[in-house]
Amino acid sequence: RQSQQAALALRFLRDLNEPGPSDGGRPEKLSLVAIIGGASSGKSTVFNNLLGGRMASRVTARGHSTRGPIVAIHDDCRDAAAKFLDSGLLFPTFTHLQTGLDDNISGQPSAVHIVYHNVDALRNVALCDMPDLTSEPARAEGDIALSTLPWFDRLIVLVDHERWFDRQTIGRLHDLSVRFGQERFVLFNRAREGQLSEKDRDRLEGQARRLEASNHWVLEFRRGRGFCTFPPETFSGLLEPINAGGLDRNKPLLRFLGSAATVVVNNNTERAARLGQLKDALHHAANRALPSTSKCLMRLMTHAERRHLDAVSRILRITETREWVQRQADRIRLTLRRYVPVVGTLLAGDAGQPNGDSSDTDDRQSNGWDLFASSCSRQSAAIREAEEHSDFWEEVRRWVSMDLHTPDADLTERHRSRIRERVSNLDAALNTWNLKVESECKGVSPHLVGAVGGTTIAGMIVLVAVTGPVGALTWPLATGVLANAFGALATSAGVGALAGRPLNRLMSVVREKLIGSREFNAVQTAAEAFRDEIIAFGCNIADSRFARAESLVLGENDDLVRALVAVAEAGEDA
Repeated sequence: RQSQQAALALRFLRDLNEPGPSDGGRPEKLSLVAIIGGASSGKSTVFNNLLGGRMASRVTARGHSTRGPIVAIHDDCRDAAAKFLDSGLLFPTFTHLQTGLDDNISGQPSAVHIVYHNVDALRNVALCDMPDLTSEPARAEGDIALSTLPWFDRLIVLVDHERWFDRQTIGRLHDLSVRFGQERFVLFNRAREGQLSEKDRDRLEGQARRLEASNHWVLEFRRGRGFCTFPPETFSGLLEPINAGGLDRNKPLLRFLGSAATVVVNNNTERAARLGQLKDALHHAANRALPSTSKCLMRLMTHAERRHLDAVSRILRITETREWVQRQADRIRLTLRRYVPVVGTLLAGDAGQPNGDSSDTDDRQSNGWDLFASSCSRQSAAIREAEEHSDFWEEVRRWVSMDLHTPDADLTERHRSRIRERVSNLDAALNTWNLKVESECKGVSPHLVGAVGGTTIAGMIVLVAVTGPVGALTWPLATGVLANAFGALATSAGVGALAGRPLNRLMSVVREKLIGSREFNAVQTAAEAFRDEIIAFGCNIADSRFARAESLVLGENDDLVRALVAVAEAGEDA
């Protein structure tokens, strides 16, 4: 905010000092002077006394009474001031309100109150009574005082006898004032009567030295609290220097803005460098939280289907241990990339569901939606974690405060109709696959098919041929496993062992008509289509989070970047 006000103040000064014919209302020279200090230091009392003892600004025994800037302008400058205010050159970020000399106002944080007067000693001065800038209870008002500081050519700093400015605040005020090319004066407001002690005098002079003040004065003690008047000659030494006209502060303000612009440009460059890393991190987090196609299939199966296939898995001794499956799953999928694990981690589940995601119903649609919602929730959490711990947001948080937590739950509803469609397609594909297996195998081994069932045979083929418990399942190995599996199924079904030609014919059917068939591939395609919805959700969340981050970065060719670079270069030359 201070940089913004500095830019606006510089624009005002350049317009004010721009050479040209007299416009009938523009003052030849104008000095903007602010009265600043801590709570109850006497700012409003001095302000009112300089206006001839009028009650323009409220004075009370309670501190923090001034809540917004109150500006006193000589009536001869009324037309010029109105022009500056109406054109947005003077205090354009505030609402402008005109008030009377005895309205006894406190001001408002969002407004500048304008008071017109006829005090000739302030003819060339726009005198401003400012809110407190040092106290914790008046932090918001202090922000106003500090942010508007660049507007003023001179500062009248009130130092309270009882509540001294701390050294840190005085040091900060000095640094800012020097940076803005301002002249400083100190008024020491006594709160105790009697002779001023040497200690107090030393404190006053010490504060004046820290501020590098042009001069300082001691105000005589006045009994009572609230507003009090001083003899007219009290401020005579102050009136002449503050009425000397405006200062040439173009270069100091430009240097300040150039420094601020350099910081912004450098921060923007740093953010831009980290932005690409953030995008990769968000999408990587989304992919890391994705369920595999095989897990999707397992979760989409009904309770009855899963129990049936678990029995097959035990007969074939495919799922020996959960730990073994976890070690082998990725290697098997990579080895058999051309075969999608259709009932794939029928293995990986080992009759159970990882992460407590069990779908224990016979409603495939319900299972599908539960799987989608839980998968999306995991993706959102993974993306949020990646976002919060990214270098990009660590850099941003050093400069601004932003809430990164954005609810994503409502986004799942956008996918509901498509999820219903994807589950229906998978249901149809699985039914067609089961019919295909039963049809192709019936004539080859009617006893086995009749005793065990076509669905069991279909699940068994997929279990063994696609993600069997071997490191690299070539077709010869698959043949051996299938042969043993069919024999085990036949024995368990009480129809005797299979051997010779029936087994060879069954293996030929599996190889030539089932594995890689249209029905087999349809199951694969339907499972992948369901998973694609989860992928799409994760991509949408990652992209939306990235877009929010991207909005905080300016492009190289952005007009604002060019302007900031120009200001930075001008500041270096000033």
